[in-house]
Amino acid sequence: MKKTLVDLAFAALVCLVFCAAAVIFPSSGDAPNYTIPVAAIFGFLISFMISNAQTRVNNVDGLLKTHNGYVLLVYRLSKLYGAETQDKTRTLLDEYIVATIDYKLEDFNMTDRMFQKVYNFVLELGSTDDGSSLYGGMLDAINNISLTRTQIETQVREKITISQWSALFALTAITIWTFYEMSGNELMGIIATTISTAALMLLIIVLKNSDDLKWNNYQWTWRPLRELFLQMNLLPYFSDDNIRSGEIKLLPNEVFRKATYPNRYPNMDGKVVDVVDDKPSGAREKT
Repeated sequence: MKKTLVDLAFAALVCLVFCAAAVIFPSSGDAPNYTIPVAAIFGFLISFMISNAQTRVNNVDGLLKTHNGYVLLVYRLSKLYGAETQDKTRTLLDEYIVATIDYKLEDFNMTDRMFQKVYNFVLELGSTDDGSSLYGGMLDAINNISLTRTQIETQVREKITISQWSALFALTAITIWTFYEMSGNELMGIIATTISTAALMLLIIVLKNSDDLKWNNYQWTWRPLRELFLQMNLLPYFSDDNIRSGEIKLLPNEVFRKATYPNRYPNMDGKVVDVVDDKPSGAREKT
């Protein structure tokens, strides 16, 4: 929520600057001929880039859901090895999923050490007395997690390059200038071009959020993670930074673990994890 407000404030500021410039420095009302094709190229380019960015978001969304599904499958299959093995599996999976939250999605590869602990533990389980089918299922699940991890790491690295951003901003500036030159000195012209400039800024914001994998990420990141923790009989785990930024929507009376990081990212030394229980005292007594 806070990031959205900042983005909207930025767009509003650009519009105010444009509107002031249009009033102080009246335009001729006629844009150079070459600026019209440039504006058309801008429209095509940003549409193409937003489409690609949204496709990337959808791909990462699907991969994360697949990843979480296999994590849950490993946990459920471990039950057939006995309560002690399932508890150990749950602990290792918890540490792994917590690591994927501690580190940014773009640094997904930094969680490999925790994943290797889970992987090695599964490899050491061996077959049960019932045969090898259960062990084969565990191996398939953990190998699929490894494959999905590779695909996620590939997707998160496919960001828009600096040169692409530079070209887009250059075309944006020319397009805004075209709007300015075509606005003339009439009030309606200034209003129309100001609104058009606001729309351009919002498109840039949508593109940036999509490229940063921040577009509607509560729906495809935090809510599935909450459900995954609960399905493994664990308290949901969130970082204080994500809570304060408004990325996470806490449920009424939710009990969860909150992580606070005293050091600068990605240094996790000294991390503090507290259990937050906002339930009324009466509600806690009934559970």
